[in-house]
Amino acid sequence: MTNLPLQLARTLINRSNARGLLAVAICGAATLAVTPATALADNDAATFWTQFAPSEDTRLIFVSSSQGSDTNSGFTPNEPVKTLDRAYELLRDGHPDWMLLRRGDVWYESLPRPTKSGRAPDEKLIIGAYGDDPNRPQIRPSDGENGMQASGDDLIAHVAYVGLHLEPASRDNSSTPVGIRWLAECDDILFEDLYVAGFSGNVVFQAYPESNTLTGIRLNGCVVVDSWSTTGHSQGMFAKGVQGLLVEHSVFASNGFNADRGAEPTIFNHNIYVQNGCNGLVFRDNIIADASSHGIQLRPGGVVENNLFISNPLALLLGGGSYPEEGGVNGTVRNNLVMYGRDISDTLPRAFGFTVSNIRQADISNNYFTINTIGANRDAISIGGDRDLRITNLDVTHNMILDWNGSINLEAPAAGQMIQNVNISSNAFYRDMTTQDNRNLNKPFIEIFEGATESHIQIENNEYNHFSMHDRPFRIGNTRTDADDWFRDVEPSGVNYELFAPPPTLGLQQYLQSYEVNGDMQDFIQHARQLSRSRFDSKYTAASVIDWFEQETQSRAITLVE
Repeated sequence: MTNLPLQLARTLINRSNARGLLAVAICGAATLAVTPATALADNDAATFWTQFAPSEDTRLIFVSSSQGSDTNSGFTPNEPVKTLDRAYELLRDGHPDWMLLRRGDVWYESLPRPTKSGRAPDEKLIIGAYGDDPNRPQIRPSDGENGMQASGDDLIAHVAYVGLHLEPASRDNSSTPVGIRWLAECDDILFEDLYVAGFSGNVVFQAYPESNTLTGIRLNGCVVVDSWSTTGHSQGMFAKGVQGLLVEHSVFASNGFNADRGAEPTIFNHNIYVQNGCNGLVFRDNIIADASSHGIQLRPGGVVENNLFISNPLALLLGGGSYPEEGGVNGTVRNNLVMYGRDISDTLPRAFGFTVSNIRQADISNNYFTINTIGANRDAISIGGDRDLRITNLDVTHNMILDWNGSINLEAPAAGQMIQNVNISSNAFYRDMTTQDNRNLNKPFIEIFEGATESHIQIENNEYNHFSMHDRPFRIGNTRTDADDWFRDVEPSGVNYELFAPPPTLGLQQYLQSYEVNGDMQDFIQHARQLSRSRFDSKYTAASVIDWFEQETQSRAITLVE
């Protein structure tokens, strides 16, 4: 089923209650008899939405702030209860019951603390929505109150929250509410088609106490935006002590700051912050945009694939940390598109793509980096440079750096740091190497430390395409190195091509024009933030932009080295 509300929308469900078999048209369509197995929505525009179907004994509980009364039964749309607490009371623990909030209604209260489970992975207890209003039902807690909190050491399993909007009704500058704070022992918890905005921390998954086990948490098709705090750290999502976290098809944007409320961007606030002690992490097909600092800070490693990073000071940090994972971390980072590197502020220059440290084994391949500015930092991929943390068994291959004024940078190891089995090969650079007030001399294609090629470092088969080449496009240690010396001493298999024109600009303005839409990066982000099951538009997805970018580079004969 779709958006739980929209899955039920235009969906007819047969269910039994005390008065016998009742056919219910959730969206007000004509009442027809269908079996639960066929209760699927007819308006899905994407395949990633979960299809829910009620069981034979599913109890539907309807709740409406505008039309309900807690003296009603709550068992039909015509007799909804009014408060969320009363609706939750009517759910049965261990059953696949559905608590459905009327779309378009607003509750100035928090969601009830979870204490009940569903029956099985395909028979979840669901907190969702109903009705034909395109707007999600809103949960608007009062100042300082969380949108929802799960706590305790009793296992909660097989639960889904679908198609809800959580946002504070108001906020004092000193308050620090959390949108979703999940601390409880859990397994198989789904958050889908949620809009969470404006809290100090929008989403927090944290084992508390630390003996709790949080497993099987999934975010799918959610919008997590505009977290801020003037008194402490602020994240779009924070995770610690989570085992098995899957984040897909979601939008994280503008988390960690709010200039209108005096919450300036800082180095500590991120769209997504995953602390050490987590494992089984997967981030796939998300849009991650305009963070205070990091798009994703992924201390324990994991899988990051097919994501679109837009206008983040640092798109992805993999590994590292003040309390690093012993022995390093594993990572797979592939087929991501990083666009519009930017600084945190005038005094905090950034515009990095990926930074990598404390690696046991990792593959960074088939990623794209495009469009940033010339300045103090700007590495596309920065490797090492984090105290004495190891870098081993790292492959950086088949990446494209197109019109990105920064390097693949293998930094000098600290005393006692292990760096071995690093492979930088078959990457393709496309750069306008005009000196531009000489600042571009600080941004070679590749920079390595002295003696790198004698330390189990392999650099080969990279392709360097340049317009208006200056004479020292590489760096070894502190020495700027010309192409002849580089290809003789470091990379005899490298390929050097001169371009007859600067590399093309392939940004979101050009992407939107391919759909005959006028707009720029901010217009794209604004539309992406409107993602929902009822208003789905595939133009504003990571997959669509990455597909377009790949097609454009191929049609312009800008290809990766095979």
